[in-house]
Amino acid sequence: MTNVSLTYKIKLALSVFLSSILFYGCDNKRNVPVTSGQDIFDLVKFTQGEIKQYENRECNIYKEGTINHESGQNTLSANEFDWEREFKVLTDMNINKSSWVDDFNVDTIHTNSEDFGDISIVSYLNKNEKTPIKKLEITFPYDNYKYPLFITAERHTKNWIFSSEQTVRYSVGNALQAEGKLKTLWLKEKEFIITSIYKCRDEQN
Repeated sequence: MTNVSLTYKIKLALSVFLSSILFYGCDNKRNVPVTSGQDIFDLVKFTQGEIKQYENRECNIYKEGTINHESGQNTLSANEFDWEREFKVLTDMNINKSSWVDDFNVDTIHTNSEDFGDISIVSYLNKNEKTPIKKLEITFPYDNYKYPLFITAERHTKNWIFSSEQTVRYSVGNALQAEGKLKTLWLKEKEFIITSIYKCRDEQN
């Protein structure tokens, strides 16, 4: 279990690293204003499709979590697993809202990675500090925007009582990771990282 988890964590970290630094491809479109909801990847619709696929497969779910340096592990089967609840951390990163259309620029970058080969990275970058989603970054096969390979999103929330920072990473079909910090007035800051790894196969009729 530990070796499997470590392997997937390394892949997740590498994917984030690659998608963050490889900005030197060709035919790139940089900092283009978003002008309508059609310019924004529909994260909710995509996630709902993912949930349906998982619900129609036989899956084992390996979960590993650390909260303030205290760790735990668990293995679950699909019949005792709530996929809607699992993926809420991802749907909460949705930026496809009419009131937010003017709050983001979009970058499209074509490049190459050892993990995925030729890829296109679409990054929605926040330009309004009042909007909690700071970045949504989606990696696709090169110039094919129908089905992503990897998704990263960042959310920051702060008021006089509560503050939070959260990064969500989804390796499509493989693993989901949420990492962040929570701070409430008068309480100790809570740091967490939770990784879920999905081992699935098609159901047998």
